Order: sequence, then structure tokens, then C-alpha cells
Amino acid sequence: MSIEDFTQELLTTSKELKELAFEYKNARSDYSQALNGLITLIHKSGLAKDKAAFENKIPKLLETDFKEQAQKLIRQFYDSQSLYKGLEEVLKAYQAHISGIQSVIKYNLSGEVAEATRLKYGGN
Repeated sequence: MSIEDFTQELLTTSKELKELAFEYKNARSDYSQALNGLITLIHKSGLAKDKAAFENKIPKLLETDFKEQAQKLIRQFYDSQSLYKGLEEVLKAYQAHISGIQSVIKYNLSGEVAEATRLKYGGN
């Protein structure tokens, strides 16, 4: 592959990474909204006084007057959490791929510079 091919792949991969980063941002935003909603419901329902860990208070919300709202927020909380955690891994893979492409481009460019220098100054 030529440097131009690697450069095009770098541009394409970077664009895909940017799109995934926006998806990640939206998933984190949905997660934060759900988390804030669950914390609010925990306080409204009186579960804040419960000594249980936060994760253990979540199912208890389904036994309160806020059951319907809690169901929606719990679903949003876990769905968005799994989405953003999965996207984190995909973003890491894209970043590694981009780093690899950049290394190949740099290596190829340094080789071309060395070859041009050798030809210009008559080295072997």
C-alpha cells in the first residue's frame, strides 16, 4: 500500500472514530440522566435512609409508588451503561488502529526521506 492509501485509511478510520465518539457521548448522557433520575427516586421514596448499597436500592424502587417511573429509568440506566461500556472498548480499538496506521505512514516517510537523501548525495 502507498502512503496515499494509508492516509486515506487514516482519514476514513478517524471519521468513523468521531462518529462513535458522538454515540459514546450520547450514551453517557443517557446514563447520567437515568442515574440522576434513580437517585431522585431513591430520595423521594425514602430509600436514601436504607443502608443498602446503591445497586441494591435499585430493585427496591420497584416496590414503591414510583414503580412505573423506576422501571423506565432502570431500563435506561442499564441499557445506556452497557452501550457506553461497549463503545469504550470499540473506541480503544479504533485508537490503536489509528496509531498503527500513523506508525506505518511515519516509517514509510522516513524510508522515502532516507532514499531521497541517498540518491541526492550518492550514497549506496
